Amino acid sequence: KIPCKEDFFDDNPDMQIIVLNNPSSVGYLELNSNNPFDKPRLHLNYFEKSDDLYRMISSLKLCREVLKQPPLSTVYNVKEVGINDEYGQWSTNGDDISDEDWENGTVKMAPESKDGVVNHRLQVYGTTNLRVVDASIFPYIPSGNTNAATAMVAWRASRLIIEDYMKKVN
Repeated sequence: KIPCKEDFFDDNPDMQIIVLNNPSSVGYLELNSNNPFDKPRLHLNYFEKSDDLYRMISSLKLCREVLKQPPLSTVYNVKEVGINDEYGQWSTNGDDISDEDWENGTVKMAPESKDGVVNHRLQVYGTTNLRVVDASIFPYIPSGNTNAATAMVAWRASRLIIEDYMKKVN
């Protein structure tokens, strides 16, 4: 059992959330079948790179040390739960792992020769009249919420679509 959740604090409902911005590990998705309505297989690859796990465990230890300091130590009874250097134990159980990220980058904007799926005008390579306008085009994951960046992509796409339409009608 991975010490987390119920073992972390007594009955206190407060929590600290540890978020790994810019993880080194990279996941991928693949088609499950040739049926376009079937969900794809998503391989998140959490902690594929050992530095991600090291940074998460280090952050957890730091959070615990903060709670042991006065005046927080008078409120929280931080138990010792055996998380010293048992990194491998943490990476084997996905039940206690979740993410704060919005998966993106599955249809990245890049040259086709560099595994890109869309060009700088958001057009899908090898197709006509098909664009992708969402966070999946991000070639790199933003360090925070993707909402603002996605809104900027949508704004830019609207301009590109209008521009292309005006070229056709003029």
